[in-house]
Amino acid sequence: MGKNYLTVFFALLALGVGGLLSFTYSADPFGLYVDDSEASMSRIDQFYHMRSSKPLQLLRKRPEQVILGSSRTARVAPSDLSLTDIYNAAIPGATATEVRDLLLFTHRNQRLERAYIGWDFEAFLGLTPDRRAGFKSDLLQAGNPLSRWIYAFIAHKRTLFSFVAIKEAIAANNAVPSPIRPSYLSDGSWRRNQLQNIGPLGFALISKDKIEHFRHSAPHSLSTREVTDTLAYCYETKIDCRVFLTPVHLFHFELFEATGLLPLWENWHREAVAINEKLAASYNTAPLPIWGFNAVEQAVSERVSKPTDLDAPWFTDNLHFRPRFGALMLKTLHEDSAQAGALKLTTQNVEEYIEAVGEMRKRFLASNARQVRRMRKNYGIDATVSPAP
Repeated sequence: MGKNYLTVFFALLALGVGGLLSFTYSADPFGLYVDDSEASMSRIDQFYHMRSSKPLQLLRKRPEQVILGSSRTARVAPSDLSLTDIYNAAIPGATATEVRDLLLFTHRNQRLERAYIGWDFEAFLGLTPDRRAGFKSDLLQAGNPLSRWIYAFIAHKRTLFSFVAIKEAIAANNAVPSPIRPSYLSDGSWRRNQLQNIGPLGFALISKDKIEHFRHSAPHSLSTREVTDTLAYCYETKIDCRVFLTPVHLFHFELFEATGLLPLWENWHREAVAINEKLAASYNTAPLPIWGFNAVEQAVSERVSKPTDLDAPWFTDNLHFRPRFGALMLKTLHEDSAQAGALKLTTQNVEEYIEAVGEMRKRFLASNARQVRRMRKNYGIDATVSPAP
């Protein structure tokens, strides 16, 4: 009697587990097993799952080229240039250390020909953590095939046999098509589809959060350790690495200035190019390209207008550029040729670049003095702005 009971129990358990796995596998809410098309991936909001799913996508796709960075870099879409065998492995809130971890992980599994790396200034501030919660450090740092298999198995458990997997599988199966839901592309990029994204509301949400964070994390310091470590790895392994320093809207410099970060932003550029050229000399090769895009004036000086006033905005808010800007960046990086004010930075021209951005900022403030003054007041920025002449 006892044996029959156990047999029935385990048989039912196996059926239950098998049925659950079959359901989550076939629903495939994270695009890892059956279908990673835009239509399938966009059934749910992938945003909060990428720290788990993107490493598994890299294991599955084994791309020869990769795009790395934070949610800002997510708008750099290989499909915009019809590029193949390239995957955008950007993850929300990526730190500089996480970007390097993803670079090493990708290269260990499939030799990389090229890497496009987007670096955010804030990721190099001293108080930014090396890694954030949810990042699969064990999997990405696994040093041998056995440990990699074990940690990959654990990661797959979350996407197949967990409360999260069940919840998202149900949501994916019940999803109703929506034109304003974010689009998640099979090339790893993603974008918001609201045509009326830009405007005071988007800037307010980012600015109020950032000004509070910057003030509470003072005093600030700059850490360029990951610049050295990441570039040294690329020189050593001969990866064709192309770096871009992600641009911000010119209004964001008001936050930098109010919190004492503006000199660090400038030094970040100086130190990045100096480290790059020093490493290139030590490896007896040409410096890897580091591109700056904060001098693309038509983009970074865009008016913070009512959403309905802009047909094809360049920015969603202070920090997140739209696919339009991402396409310009990728074209510049891919062709290694300047587009519309972009500049390949060196120790010889970095001061010119910083000064050019400063002049653009003056023109932006002169043209938008009343609005900037109102935004400063609303966002709790103390400095004043002189009215336009």
